[in-house]
Amino acid sequence: MKYIKYLLITLFFSCKTIEITEIKKQIVTPGLPSGVIVLKYSGKFTTTENTLIKSISVSGISKPISTFTITNLTDGLLLQQNEILKKGEYYIEFKTDWKKELENSIDTVKFITEINGKEKTISKVTTKNKDILMK
Repeated sequence: MKYIKYLLITLFFSCKTIEITEIKKQIVTPGLPSGVIVLKYSGKFTTTENTLIKSISVSGISKPISTFTITNLTDGLLLQQNEILKKGEYYIEFKTDWKKELENSIDTVKFITEINGKEKTISKVTTKNKDILMK
């Protein structure tokens, strides 16, 4: 009986319609002196229902993220921002202007999504990835 309860609880809490599995933050430094330093956020998420990502925001950044790319990890196709995502696993990437105070901060990335006509907000704390020096 214990095992049945445990199994039911596990199934109940694992049935998320959308889940961010990881979000990483990197500082990208250009190799040219005239280049601009940016913060790059990238991560993976899964969805079990048709989902539309309406907007993305990051703690510590006042304006929402307006440009991002989504790649379907099943077939490698790059998708439009306003495209409805089917069941599957996806990779997302976006960049923001570099700010000294965000360099070592622990940020929270928040997705505002629409699933079956209902708005849902999900969030995930970022992990810091090794910085990149472009050549």
